[in-house]
Amino acid sequence: MLFRSVTIDHEETLKRAANVMRGRTIGCLPVTDRGKLVGILTTSDLLNLVGQGGDRPRHEARATLSHRVPHRKMHEST
Repeated sequence: MLFRSVTIDHEETLKRAANVMRGRTIGCLPVTDRGKLVGILTTSDLLNLVGQGGDRPRHEARATLSHRVPHRKMHEST
């Protein structure tokens, strides 16, 4: 019987990794970068990330204004 190695690229999402692990009924998944092993993702890792809110989208910081607009005076003293 021939077994095919299951890996995931380091740029894939956590959701994709979790789906691969669930679909194959495996508890750990080797993570590769250009065919080289760079880590191993486990179900415990996924549970920790979900518990910390890793599934929530991150909000980008608001861009700062590149120029200032002077305030207009409401009442000018004459």
